[in-house]
Amino acid sequence: MALSLAAKYGCCELIAELVTKGADANFPNNSQTPLHLAAKEGCIKTIEALLEARAKVDVENDRLQTPLHLAAENGQVEAIEVLVKSKAKVNAMDNNRQRPLHLAAENGKIDAVKALIKGGAKIGSLEYNGNTALHFAAKGGYTDIINLLIEKHPKINLGNKEEKTALHLAAENGHLEAVNALIGIKVVNLNSRDNMSRTPLHLAAGGGSLDVFKALISAEEIELNPIDDSGMIPLHMAAEGPLNKTDIIKLLVDKTPQIINAVDNKDRTALHLAADRTALNDEDTEGQSVKYLIEAGAQVNLKDKLGNTPLHYASERHIAAVQILLSNNPDINDKNEDSYTPLFIAAKSKNVNIVQALIDKGADVNIPDRYLQNPLHLCSNGDYYESDKDKIVEMLLKAKADPNVKHDEGYTPLHMAASVGNNTVVKMLIQRGAQIDAKNSNSETPLYIAVKDKKLSTTKILLERDANPDITKVNQNTLEKKTALEVAIEVSDFNAARLIIVAGAKITPDAFCNLSIDQVSNKDFYNPLETLCSMIRLLHTSFELSNFDKAAQNVSQLKEHMSHEIEYVLERVRKKIQEYIIINDDNQYEPVNIVKYSPQKYSDHKLATQIIMSLKELKEYIRNEQGPDQSLYDLYKRLIDQFDEEIRGINKIAEITSPFQYLKHQSEEEGEDEDALSDGPISNIVSFLNIGNVADLFQASPQNPFAIFTKNAFIAYKNNTMVPQAEMMKSDSNISDDATKLAGGGAAEIDDSIT
Repeated sequence: MALSLAAKYGCCELIAELVTKGADANFPNNSQTPLHLAAKEGCIKTIEALLEARAKVDVENDRLQTPLHLAAENGQVEAIEVLVKSKAKVNAMDNNRQRPLHLAAENGKIDAVKALIKGGAKIGSLEYNGNTALHFAAKGGYTDIINLLIEKHPKINLGNKEEKTALHLAAENGHLEAVNALIGIKVVNLNSRDNMSRTPLHLAAGGGSLDVFKALISAEEIELNPIDDSGMIPLHMAAEGPLNKTDIIKLLVDKTPQIINAVDNKDRTALHLAADRTALNDEDTEGQSVKYLIEAGAQVNLKDKLGNTPLHYASERHIAAVQILLSNNPDINDKNEDSYTPLFIAAKSKNVNIVQALIDKGADVNIPDRYLQNPLHLCSNGDYYESDKDKIVEMLLKAKADPNVKHDEGYTPLHMAASVGNNTVVKMLIQRGAQIDAKNSNSETPLYIAVKDKKLSTTKILLERDANPDITKVNQNTLEKKTALEVAIEVSDFNAARLIIVAGAKITPDAFCNLSIDQVSNKDFYNPLETLCSMIRLLHTSFELSNFDKAAQNVSQLKEHMSHEIEYVLERVRKKIQEYIIINDDNQYEPVNIVKYSPQKYSDHKLATQIIMSLKELKEYIRNEQGPDQSLYDLYKRLIDQFDEEIRGINKIAEITSPFQYLKHQSEEEGEDEDALSDGPISNIVSFLNIGNVADLFQASPQNPFAIFTKNAFIAYKNNTMVPQAEMMKSDSNISDDATKLAGGGAAEIDDSIT
């Protein structure tokens, strides 16, 4: 290590002292010997000192490079001369078969090249890829080295393994002086072909250097439209190239205008390629190449072998090219071989601006591909990180995309959105009329798929919008039927199972037998109304299945669980009731601090209604059952006894949490004139049109008189048959009477029914 550092920094006296004390002059450090380091830095005295200390002049590092390689690579002329004088192998090869001359030429070290040639370097030697020193000099644009090598070794048209000559490499890399130097040699072949049959003009067009292209196109013997193995001419290369230079395209078209619609082996014109490449090109953000080609006569509706028009290509990425093409009357709904329209491609690429541009020009949003997918299918399956897809869904729906169209496996867009848990799109689709219980080819509904894929929040949204949890999936091979509840239990998603039970799903024997009672009726679940509802419904099922052998274990678990948890759950229910109502001096319930409508209030409205309905169903079952299990019956009576004082409060929640009833209440509190229509429930109904599916609000409690009142008001509003608010709003006492008659779940009737 000490000797290597001394060599690197030219400490000749220290080197001599270290060698005298026994240091090995050939000991490597990271595969480099002291002589490698000294040669790289050009420390002549150090090199001489090491050579005197018997350092090996041709020692190799891990890349098989000798000290002469490093001296040549770094242009250390004196070091080269000392090493050559010390019998270093001037044509030694490293692991890439590169010789010192290759490295000197590659790095533009003209004096090192001269020294190596003087020392006997073979000018025409080839490295691993068949490149000579001339190839390296041309690629780097080192004109002085090019001239020197041609003078010493005039094989200017020699190709490497890719059959590229020095002129190919100079043109490809945009080196004007090097190109001019090579063109000036009489024997140079201006039209030589590489292994893809591309000439230097092809590569210059693709490389994008206008000056190099001008130099080549001005040469007398240049072929203007050579065709390579892929059928491309320089015009295609210019259109496809990374810089997509419009000036190069203009030069070619001006000289040979007949090539404007020439096609390659894939039937692509320059316009196809320019429309595609423009999308990746920061130099042509305005789509000037596309614009010029069209002005020069390029046809906008020509198709390649896959049926793509230029608009198909542009629609993937570049708005400017799309806008230019759209202004030239393309067939906007043309399909390629996959039945993709430009709109389909834009949607697939999640390009919001292009989708909007195409829709604005009249693109048909419902044209499907070969698998019957339309753009709405594609964008409905975006996850949390794909907000652009959500925006496109909104655009498509506004443009009348069909939310119920099915692809070849029967999936609707709602199925797709449910499968990835995209709740934003789920809500949009339902708002726009998506059939919530549509079945795919496997008879799976969106709810079934959401449950199967463990998308809990999506499951909740679908159930809140009245998705039917009892629709069964039928296995076409075994004819086995399975409900959403059964699949929830199968995948151990007991939170989903709880939601499904609360929503009123039929609890089948198979489902009940596989339930984990403690998890499904979890006392710690965030909303005690859900817990209570699931307990009531499970109790009902346990009566029905108490003699069913497979269910016996879960019936027993349910008894134990409910016995322990009823008091705790009811205490939480009492606290929940206190969030909404108080008891006044007349022992009547009144709303508490309801500021504005929220989805949570609507959710509680549905839960409270479901509890009342489930309890009534349980009561009716026991009344009609001849011999219910005595221990279960005792448990039921215990529930009723403890539940009696809460039932009126829950019923009140079902009434006051209706957003429409709240509006009426607020209006009265503020003391507004009954005849005023500005803030009443009828005039305010418009403000609820964007909060979800309004029909769901009506269906939440079909027996709730306020829901009926609001539904009628809404219909009147839609039909422009508004009636005065004073006529619609009766006195509180009348409404209370109507509530008792219509609800079937009013306080008085329920108190009667559970005694």
